[in-house]
Amino acid sequence: MRILPQDLIHHLKKGLKPAIGVFGEEPLQSQESKDQIRLKALEQGYTARSLHYLQATFDSAEILAPLQSADIFSEKRFLEIHLPDSAPNALQRNLCTQLLDKLVLQPYLLLIIGPKLDTALQNSAWFKKLETQGVVIPCRTLNTEQSRVWMMERLKSAGFEAPAFVVDRLLERTTGNLLAAKQAIEKLAIAGTPQTLTLDAIDAVVEPSARFKIFELMDTAFKGASARTVQILESLRQEGLTDPTLIVWMFNQEIAKLIPLAQQAEGASLSAAALTSAGIWKNREALIQTFLKRQTIKGLHSIFLELKSVDDILKGRRMGDRWGAVRALCLNIAGTGVCRV
Repeated sequence: MRILPQDLIHHLKKGLKPAIGVFGEEPLQSQESKDQIRLKALEQGYTARSLHYLQATFDSAEILAPLQSADIFSEKRFLEIHLPDSAPNALQRNLCTQLLDKLVLQPYLLLIIGPKLDTALQNSAWFKKLETQGVVIPCRTLNTEQSRVWMMERLKSAGFEAPAFVVDRLLERTTGNLLAAKQAIEKLAIAGTPQTLTLDAIDAVVEPSARFKIFELMDTAFKGASARTVQILESLRQEGLTDPTLIVWMFNQEIAKLIPLAQQAEGASLSAAALTSAGIWKNREALIQTFLKRQTIKGLHSIFLELKSVDDILKGRRMGDRWGAVRALCLNIAGTGVCRV
């Protein structure tokens, strides 16, 4: 059985399954899911909690021994197993299988915390056994629309109302990071922000992150405003808080999304559904449409190659001026090799 992180709190009202798995790369959903499970376990009397972080090699007998010696008068046992970020090895898989098998004869609570769900993991025998005997909570990175729904639900639960464009501003300011978004909502509440949120309220309380400034840099370059692009880049350089490799990485991610869109559009306008599917925020749709119309597929591929060249300079694989290379790249994206308004 699988349930989404947002449904876990309602599921736990029915009680705890004997085996629970929390898997995935999204940190806030994972942490909140684990906290909810641990709290429910404590409420139900699972006071004998043991915690194990599995390394490449370990003593299985040491982990299994307390379960074999337990009797009806023992404290209710809660076993928490942390798998590595990489795929579980044979020893780790075998332990998980043994723990799940023992649940049939020796009741205890088993919580397995693991990496991102991939095909190999989901097809493994022990994982299928976990799904059959218990429940799995996948904590995946949310796409654009899922992030928007998550944000609206969080704002509502915090007592706020917000139109879609305000929700998008808050998502932009927090760059899709759920933990940062949660903290931003808490800041809004602490600041006594009126119930109906406005853009001014968001801007007054939620400071733009370095990533937000890079988003601003990218959008300014996409608009073709070269002078402003140089100003933002220079501001990032002078602040000294942003590694230029992050700028190049974010441009790389964006251009990689835009090349398939350009191939799909072939000079025509794209549908809103196509843009949403590619992870383009609604309030950026017009900007991206305009940028793609003034770019050729060949031009985008050229930018993509330049990104690789600049990355080589930043990582010391080629000689060159680090910030100068990034500046030239940004001006190329803006549509000129010289600064213009």
